[in-house]
Amino acid sequence: MTLVAIGCQIVSVVIVQSVVAHELGPAGIGVLSLLLTVPTMVVAASNMGLVVSNTYLAAHDPVVRPRLATMSLLMSIVMGNLCGVAILVIRLVTPEWLSALPADSLGILAIGLPALYLLSYLASLLLGMSLILRYNIVSTVRLLGTLLTVVFLHSLKRLTTHALPSAWLGGIGLAAVLALIWTLAAVGSLQSPDWMLFLKSFRYGIKADLANLLTQFNYRAGLFFITLATGITDAGVYMAAVSVNETLGYLAAAVATVLTPRIAASRSSHALTPVVCRMVIGVTVVCVLLAGLAASKIVELVYGPGFESAVALSRWMLPGTVALAGARVLSADLMGRGKSGYSLLTSMAGACITLLTFPALIQALGLFGPALGSSLVYGMLFLLSVGWYVRETGLAPSRIPALVVPQPDDWRIVQHILDTVLGSHWLRR
Repeated sequence: MTLVAIGCQIVSVVIVQSVVAHELGPAGIGVLSLLLTVPTMVVAASNMGLVVSNTYLAAHDPVVRPRLATMSLLMSIVMGNLCGVAILVIRLVTPEWLSALPADSLGILAIGLPALYLLSYLASLLLGMSLILRYNIVSTVRLLGTLLTVVFLHSLKRLTTHALPSAWLGGIGLAAVLALIWTLAAVGSLQSPDWMLFLKSFRYGIKADLANLLTQFNYRAGLFFITLATGITDAGVYMAAVSVNETLGYLAAAVATVLTPRIAASRSSHALTPVVCRMVIGVTVVCVLLAGLAASKIVELVYGPGFESAVALSRWMLPGTVALAGARVLSADLMGRGKSGYSLLTSMAGACITLLTFPALIQALGLFGPALGSSLVYGMLFLLSVGWYVRETGLAPSRIPALVVPQPDDWRIVQHILDTVLGSHWLRR
């Protein structure tokens, strides 16, 4: 079911970007990227640790689930409205900030922030309750809602950069309502807020919260630096290349999402994670090789004219895509063990390198600077993640290559997966 959800999400993202690119060009992709990035980073910066702790605590202690749901509802209202007002005030006081986004677009983002907080909180709670199917449906509906709105506006010839926030809000709102319905059905009646539980959630989640914010910054640093240095059009070309590589990372992101609550619930040893890590890396390597060969055709088909530079940019990012896949799996394991501090240290190191190198790389190499820099940063993140994982689990040095290198028994595991997904009859054919 997770693979089907991943497929639907990839198709939705590709169609949305293709329609926007062909209709609005590189500038449209740049604005769309900012619209998706700014609210995501706002939530990452101010969710008070609940997004991460909801998953961990719901998996670790089922008794607290109704109280986690209550806190999620309250915090989405409080933080959503506070941060929405803050964005508007910042825009009024310092108009040069976020100047690439129209004022009415920021207004729609502010209105939609409570729904985004609610969706983020409740989706993580569904995941912690092992309601994987419902989590995947909610995640897919978010993108499908945006897709349907974009296609509808396109059919009416009203798809503009000013209309894009409405498409974002449509997907967020629909998914948030669905997540609320399913959460209430799963936890039953809500209970009074438990502020001691809130403090526990905050202490656990705040380190991971900051780590997620820094991770989002690492993912989108090129977008911000290029927008400031050369403008929204170049940022759109760069983000087209980023999107090609992010599509290749959907498998790693999905596996990491499922791995964290599983480790938290089972307290398992390090037997599972090395297998998962090397298989995710192996599949990602194959996808990266194919994408490298077909990059020109992919960019031409999805984005159309005006994005030719994105082909070479995407190829410079491919090594980082492989490294990031491994880092995500290992970080998810450590998060499931309650070791969110490792993610924070790793993200801080990545953010420091990004801040120190990206401006100079842009001056020296133009758009290719952040592309090269991202591969270097993600490679460093993977090496750090390996080090933290070995330190925490006591994995023998001789077994470290097993995190990356295929092992003799892997084919039997692949056969079992195929047998489960496709049926034993398919394997005997």
